[in-house]
Amino acid sequence: MNKKRVLTLILTVVIAASLTALMTGCAASVTYLDGAGPESGAAAEESAEADSTAADSDEDEDAADAEDESSEAEDEESEEEESSEEEESEEESSEEESSEAEKEESSEAVEESKAEDNAEGAVIKFKKPDSWGDGIKAYVYLSDADKNANWPGEAMTDNGDGTYSYNVDKHFMEGTDPKVVFNDGGKNQAPKSGGFIVKDGQEYDENYSD
Repeated sequence: MNKKRVLTLILTVVIAASLTALMTGCAASVTYLDGAGPESGAAAEESAEADSTAADSDEDEDAADAEDESSEAEDEESEEEESSEEEESEEESSEEESSEAEKEESSEAVEESKAEDNAEGAVIKFKKPDSWGDGIKAYVYLSDADKNANWPGEAMTDNGDGTYSYNVDKHFMEGTDPKVVFNDGGKNQAPKSGGFIVKDGQEYDENYSD
């Protein structure tokens, strides 16, 4: 081997070694384009995860707030409905009370009217026989068309002592010989035929005779 060839090999080895060292040094000194190394990249990832967690937390809080607002809205609607139902109930109760009051006033007016009519009428009594049923009635008439009610007449007031009372309207007393038939709504009546002449303050029984 000649010297020239040996020198060429040595140069080749030296150059190869230099290139290897140069490449290793370049690799060791490589920098990131954004100026951050591996550790900086890990920190960025941790920061991103932290931001994501915070965002998730904010979303959860927003969702919770939305649920609370929805629940409050539902409670308010429920309270409004209950309040409305209570108001309607109070209005219905007021209307019922008003209706009852009107009925009472109407009833009182009718009673007053009857009292006025009977002011110049007559009060009669009838002593019920023991064999008769309860619910004694008085059938008062001037004619078949002019009567206090259809047969068997109107109910008399039980006085609790075996006698019954009835107020005869003044209309009948203004007529000629108004008559009355007492009965228990069944087969019993007095008199058996015709009628007793109505006399104010008179007390009748089944054996009464005009």
